[in-house]
Amino acid sequence: MKFSIIVACLCIFQKATCQIENPSKDSSQSLFFAGFGWNAQIPFSNIGQYFSGPKGQQQPYRILFPSLWARLVSNKFLFEFEINPFVSSLIPSDNFYQSSNILIYSGAFVESESKSLVKLFGVGASISYEYQVSWDWWIGGGLQAAAWQKGFVKIDSTNEIFPNPNAGIPTSVQTFRSSGALRDGDWTILTRFQMHLFAEAQYRKDRWSSGIRVGLPFTPGTSDPLKVEAFFRICVISGTGKSKR
Repeated sequence: MKFSIIVACLCIFQKATCQIENPSKDSSQSLFFAGFGWNAQIPFSNIGQYFSGPKGQQQPYRILFPSLWARLVSNKFLFEFEINPFVSSLIPSDNFYQSSNILIYSGAFVESESKSLVKLFGVGASISYEYQVSWDWWIGGGLQAAAWQKGFVKIDSTNEIFPNPNAGIPTSVQTFRSSGALRDGDWTILTRFQMHLFAEAQYRKDRWSSGIRVGLPFTPGTSDPLKVEAFFRICVISGTGKSKR
């Protein structure tokens, strides 16, 4: 009930304050906008974990956590800044850690473990610059950065028992699969900070905008080679200013 009241108040407030004007009517006019946004990654791997939280539990409500954005429009150009305290990214299932322990007694016991990263969580920010190609359509690009703080992994373990240390075929094989949060020691292998160059296109109306963003990483890290996101934004605050001549 409280959430519904808050959303209703925001909608009434942004309806009263946010209006998009055509900046081309007055070359000296600049427009300022700010509000809330929602970003949704379009996944190509680990789709079943789309709503997973940092410990692997399903948390679909996380997609409702908003980002904050601010936008400055002048003539047909747009400069935008966004910060997202709840950014996340699904990762291809590549092993980043492998270990093997061998115990020798009357026979041999081999214990192997591998970890694969599933999803990362942290704080993200982006800056972008766009050009108005038509009344409602804008295209451009920018830079996106993420500081990863938590992660979710899958762990595959295998126990093999051999009749003697020189035997090539085990008499017993047991496999286990589990999942859990990244440990502090795992970050010595992984990269906490990552940056993307991206291109995006967005469709803007009076009080909202929506678009798609495609990014490629240019720093070492653990992320998709190609990251695709859809986004939706609502305006809460706007202002107009004219430069003096």
